[in-house]
Amino acid sequence: MIQLSKYTQPLLECTPFDCNTCKLVGEFAGNDVHLLRGGQYYVLHSGKNTFVRMKIDGMRYGSRLGENRHIHVYEVVRRTPCSYVTKYVHTIIICHSLNRKDVFKFRKIFCHLNGKTRRFFPNRTLDVQKYLIEYLNMRFEIIPDEVEITYKHGNFTLNLDAGMQKYFKI
Repeated sequence: MIQLSKYTQPLLECTPFDCNTCKLVGEFAGNDVHLLRGGQYYVLHSGKNTFVRMKIDGMRYGSRLGENRHIHVYEVVRRTPCSYVTKYVHTIIICHSLNRKDVFKFRKIFCHLNGKTRRFFPNRTLDVQKYLIEYLNMRFEIIPDEVEITYKHGNFTLNLDAGMQKYFKI
C-alpha cells in the first residue's frame, strides 16, 4: 500500500484519481519523495586537500594534487511519504587539481560513517540530486582502487609506488 503525504491525501479523497496518480501529483508538486527502496541518495560536502607521495630512485617526493569535494552515497533502506531512511555505502572524492584542468575521482569508505543510518527530508531543502548525478557522471581521471589512500585530519594522501606512477603524469 502506498502512503500519501498529508498534502496529497485530500486529493485522493476529493477526486476520482487513484493512489498512484495522487502520489505522482505529490512528487510533481514537491510534497512526496520519488526515490524507491534500493535507490541512491547523494550528499555533497566540501573537503580539504589531496596530496601525492612517491619514491623515485630512493628519494621521497610529495606535492599537493588539489582540493576535494566529497559526495557521500547512501542507499535508501526505507521511505516514508516525506523522508528517506538511508544507510551509508561509500564516499566518492572528486579532486580538482591546482591547474584547474585535471579532475580526479576516487572512492573511499569513511570509518566514522560506515554502517550508519540517517534520515533525510529532501523536500525541506533544495533538492540537488539531479545535479549531483550529473556531476558524478562527468568524465574524470579515475584513480584506481590499487592506489593506497590514507585519510588524516581531513586530507587524503595517495601513496604511489613505482608501479602506480603510470596512472599519473610525472
